[in-house]
Amino acid sequence: METLDAAQRVVVVGGGATGCWAARALTQAGVRVLLLEAGSWPASAAQTAVAPQAPLDAHEERARLRATRAQRTTQRVQRGCYAFTPATASLFVSDAAQPYAVGDATPYRWIRVRAVGGRTLVWNGIALRMLERDFDALRPDGAWPVGLPELERHYRDAEAFFGLTGERAHAPSALEHHARRAIARRWPGRPVVSAPHFRSTAAQPEPAVAALPSFSSRDALGAAHASGRLELRTDSFVSRLELDADGRRIAAAEVVDARTRERVRVTGRAFVLCASALESTRLLLNSACAQHPSGLGNASGLLGSYLSDHLVGVSALGVRQMRDGSPPAVVQPAAPHVTELYFPPFRDGARGDAADFAGTYGIQAYLEAPAADVREGRCVLHAFGTVLPQRENGVRLDPALRDALDVPALRIAARYGENEARMAADQAQALAALTAVLGYRLVRLSTKPDIPGTSMHEVGTARMGRRPEHSVLDPWNCTWGVDNLFVTDGACFGEMGAANPTLTMLAITGRACEQIGERMHAGAL
Repeated sequence: METLDAAQRVVVVGGGATGCWAARALTQAGVRVLLLEAGSWPASAAQTAVAPQAPLDAHEERARLRATRAQRTTQRVQRGCYAFTPATASLFVSDAAQPYAVGDATPYRWIRVRAVGGRTLVWNGIALRMLERDFDALRPDGAWPVGLPELERHYRDAEAFFGLTGERAHAPSALEHHARRAIARRWPGRPVVSAPHFRSTAAQPEPAVAALPSFSSRDALGAAHASGRLELRTDSFVSRLELDADGRRIAAAEVVDARTRERVRVTGRAFVLCASALESTRLLLNSACAQHPSGLGNASGLLGSYLSDHLVGVSALGVRQMRDGSPPAVVQPAAPHVTELYFPPFRDGARGDAADFAGTYGIQAYLEAPAADVREGRCVLHAFGTVLPQRENGVRLDPALRDALDVPALRIAARYGENEARMAADQAQALAALTAVLGYRLVRLSTKPDIPGTSMHEVGTARMGRRPEHSVLDPWNCTWGVDNLFVTDGACFGEMGAANPTLTMLAITGRACEQIGERMHAGAL
């Protein structure tokens, strides 16, 4: 097997949100980076276009109904994503080529994109911070070693770099004015914010980078490329990590070319896993060796445990006449327009909200002002709730199932408990009430949560901690027992709040990569 040797670089695995951000952070620190992405470049920006009204259309299941017969067969799981359309279908993996196993009683929807930019190619770009109360909830058992003060500077860095829009960043639409007045009048004290969105902030020197949509990771990748210290290899799936003779450092990564199936060894001074929560843990498990017989960093036996995501699926659809009786402030545009709002922790004991469940949830609202020749405007509300971490929810390598590259596949077990059932019931009541408060007539209320994984916000399975007996990673995201291996994607979480976790992943990645750069320059890595 050929060896591609470059001992002074950092190898980053995965070219999605955290991988591109890690490349930007490390190259900014003067470090050479090799970024390995399992997928290819998207064919064009049009291929990745997700319309602003996609969440509204997904509620009507239009995107899924447009799938071809072949896609319904080979991408049965993937087409459960709201952003799956004929234009975006080729970004998603083939379920036949990239299988995974589940138990009869533990169904799971694992949505995966293999392309430069990862799942940021098919999201609508909403990025929110975790709240102080979310970090506090993680601290009692020592499973989360950082808090808001440690991440504040890194949150600000990501927010400034990506030009996150939200409060004070744009003129509110007429629909937003109407919604805020309705909340203030009929539900006083309930906070509501404009949903903060990623936007493009930089010119792209590389045409392929410029072809990525502005709400993807393209700006971070462009900044890393501009430094002259980035090498990007696409179609490069990392199947296994190889330790040195002492068993304390990663010596090389085994990389499979997704097109030719050829295998090469890639060396580096440090390795950063950003392949997504489950893919990074799959790699750690598949790299078991004599020194680490149950997987890298698994002395605690917790590798693969505490899988979590958001409780989603409870939603409401409302309609309202947009002429002859609509609020005067709502002016219909020439083309459809969607206003996105976010209601932070809607049930929160810290705010005095009575609830018969642990945790909290937020609500994303999509308000549509249709074109002038359409009479009805729609409102769709989606709840995103925390799921209590359970050790038995997790992943392991399936003893028999392998993917198209002959790599062991995962067996995933995740189920909701009674706490999530009580939360879902509360979500349904809240969404029905909020629909009326906003002035819409409720026409559909979905009260049943989707199966785990549907949110695409999966986290956990390689959590951080202060002690190796309680975690897989140390407080700087370094794997216990392997001095040059870091994991900075969602795998490092122990739990999460009600907010989309992407911005927190970026903050954690920025913090870890800053430390990696300092250690490399000091000769300590």
